[in-house]
Amino acid sequence: MLDPIDSSVMRWSDFAAGWPNVTGGCLAALVCWVSVGWAAYRIAARRLADESLAVRVAAAGVFAIAFVICLMTVLGHANLLAIFPVSLSCLTFAVAAHFVRPAGVQKTAASHVDMIHWTGERVREGYAVAFCIVAVLVFQAVMRALRCPPLSWDSLTYHAFLPARWIQLEGLAPFAAPGAMDGYRALPWNMELLAAFAILPFKSDLALNLVNLGIFPIAAVVSYAIARELGAKPGFALWAPLLFCTAPPVWHLATTQYNDVLVAAMLGAGILFLIRWHRTSKRALLIAAGAAFGIACGTKYTALPVSLAAFAFVFTRICMDRNRVAGSYRALLIAAAVAAACGADRYIQNIREFGNPVYPFEVVLAGHTLFDGSPMQAEILHSTPRGHRIDDWPVLKSMFTSGRITWGPIWLLVLPVALASSFFLPRNHSNAKLRRLHAVIALLILFALVSYFLPDDGIPERTRRQFHGSSQRMLALPMMLAAALASSLASQWKWPAGVAPVIPTAFVLINVWNGKFPQPPSLTETCLVTLAFIILLCAVNGPRIEQLRLLTWKNPWRHAVIALILFSAVVPAVYFLEAKRNTSRYSHYAASTDYHDIPRYLTGAWQAVDDPDHPLVVALVDQRHDRPDRRITRAALEWFFYPLLGSRLQNRVVHASVYEQADIPSRAFWGGNQPCTNAATWLQNLERLSVDRIVVTPHAHPELDWIEARPHLFQSIRLDTDVRVYAVNKSALAATNLHFDQTAAIDTNLEYPEEK
Repeated sequence: MLDPIDSSVMRWSDFAAGWPNVTGGCLAALVCWVSVGWAAYRIAARRLADESLAVRVAAAGVFAIAFVICLMTVLGHANLLAIFPVSLSCLTFAVAAHFVRPAGVQKTAASHVDMIHWTGERVREGYAVAFCIVAVLVFQAVMRALRCPPLSWDSLTYHAFLPARWIQLEGLAPFAAPGAMDGYRALPWNMELLAAFAILPFKSDLALNLVNLGIFPIAAVVSYAIARELGAKPGFALWAPLLFCTAPPVWHLATTQYNDVLVAAMLGAGILFLIRWHRTSKRALLIAAGAAFGIACGTKYTALPVSLAAFAFVFTRICMDRNRVAGSYRALLIAAAVAAACGADRYIQNIREFGNPVYPFEVVLAGHTLFDGSPMQAEILHSTPRGHRIDDWPVLKSMFTSGRITWGPIWLLVLPVALASSFFLPRNHSNAKLRRLHAVIALLILFALVSYFLPDDGIPERTRRQFHGSSQRMLALPMMLAAALASSLASQWKWPAGVAPVIPTAFVLINVWNGKFPQPPSLTETCLVTLAFIILLCAVNGPRIEQLRLLTWKNPWRHAVIALILFSAVVPAVYFLEAKRNTSRYSHYAASTDYHDIPRYLTGAWQAVDDPDHPLVVALVDQRHDRPDRRITRAALEWFFYPLLGSRLQNRVVHASVYEQADIPSRAFWGGNQPCTNAATWLQNLERLSVDRIVVTPHAHPELDWIEARPHLFQSIRLDTDVRVYAVNKSALAATNLHFDQTAAIDTNLEYPEEK
């Protein structure tokens, strides 16, 4: 067995079996991703033909994500999460969009040309340096995403594990395990559905780290469009995306599977569409807002307050304005139905399974408990130090100091300017509505900030005090709105010639320096990206782009030839890239960091169970049997299931119960009803689940005691200081005379049994 840090040697055998899979994966990715993106933009261009290009692009992003989520949800419940049904559905969506009346799509090519000329104008204004910095950052992120496996803590526990498991099983099968998994499996899963959509074509994690990078352009366009709606001029509106997207708490999520960027982008898009609906009364904007808010609520519970407030605003506005009543209620019902389709599924599943739509969190209103939460969450609250209100001051101060994932000192200037923006706009009659919009957005920012720091009990209070560094991403939406407000106010001031673009460029540089991004690009990579961007800048500032005749070709065969050439170049590149990243996977696990650090002691065990040519059934055993009156166990947060799936996601990961019933969830265990562990039951479960390997931590009692007492059943294949790997002797285990009920149903993937 190679040591993890020495496993980067490439072998021809790593290439031999992968060629058909990579070719098919590239073709499937082309069909799925291009079909959905093209169809979504065509629909947005048709229904929102009179809107700006930024609004149409934002709507296209929302429609594409909404379609993917609805598709994966329906096919997942039908156990049809396979490449053929998904590809066929995407093609059907594209064909249906093709027959949309082309009146609003005729100006698509012209819009692309206008966008390039707009870029040229911004370059001439002095934004070339900022664009080059962003290009280098994007190149670094893409290369990092393609080189490294998922590395972030929550991705290894559930953000990446659950979608990979769904693709293995071709359905949305729940995963039952004690500890924090009892709550993880109940959280909204829209981000995981998008991750599953990225895993599906290649049946590997090759494109998994690109999911957030695909969401970032939507967030950038949304922040730009909001700034424009707030009165910012085009050049100044660029301040918002440049400032927001390069902020360390946001940009450090680029190659992870964390869902905060998606939540901020969708909430921002919903706010943008409501602003446009309020001004134009266009019902398509209201439906698009419903899709955006539904996606956000189906991604994270923190989106609920803003989404409910938005619904209340729309309903009140319709009731107050008689001119809007005719047909508006129907549009509102359609928007609510779209929102439910995009986000209500997990809430319905939680009601059916737990009797609480927002499980694992407790819902208390006026001192009365409406829905019981997870006892596991209660134990976390009981065992985590609360601190005092005075402890919030260091948390607040650390948000605006230089640190790897802090907002940094820039926002000490941006936030006050944003909150005071409505008081400094020109006070004439034409800007009265604009001042009111500024005030509403400022109140929304203030509400988000206060709600983050105001609670002095429960999960929010402990999160901001114990995990204040990693929890700053929760403020992504108010920071996006603050950047838009500040850029709008800045555009009202008189700036000396050439000074205005220098400020956002300096802000970007400060963000990059403040973030201290890990593994910066090499000098060669930086030079290549900069050279390519200089060539692009020369192109947009040279002859008119129409003379190139690339975007206005009407002959489809020319586009087909170009697509074939690009596809022929991409397939070999992807082929060698995947082989290379698989051989260096455990070197990255042992040394690389993404967002925040992970324990390294499990790396050797992960490599020990990874044999792509021989799929295994792997059971993970970790410390979880301490009594509830003791401090919470490490396993509550360290269920690192994803790496056990293997480099090609070939392994099956299971949880073998030690209890007399098929499985006892953490809500029963931490609720004080401590069941008895049973060695015979555990051995029975190992046999029925056909477990090949067991990954065990030294403190995983009582399983470790049972394993060491039965050397004829368990062969040690790796002994490290903090983790051990055992091979299960299946024939000996089957021959062992165990006394158990042969008719007992053992299924750890379905519903929990009733508590005794």
